Amino acid sequence: MELTNKQIESFIAIHKECFGFEVSKKDALRMGISLVRLMKLVYQPITQKQYREALSKKVSNE
Repeated sequence: MELTNKQIESFIAIHKECFGFEVSKKDALRMGISLVRLMKLVYQPITQKQYREALSKKVSNE
C-alpha cells in the first residue's frame, strides 16, 4: 500500500490540528497506512435491505 506525498502532508496537518504536535513523514506514513488497513477491516457496506432491517430493530428496541 502506498500513500501519496499529498496524503502524507494532509495526515501530518490533521494530526497537528487534532493533537497539537507534528509527526515526521515516516511516522505519518506508518500511521496513515495503519488507519487505511483498519478502515478496510472495519468498514463493510451494507445493502438497502440490511439497512432497513437494522433501522427496524433499532426502532423496536426504543
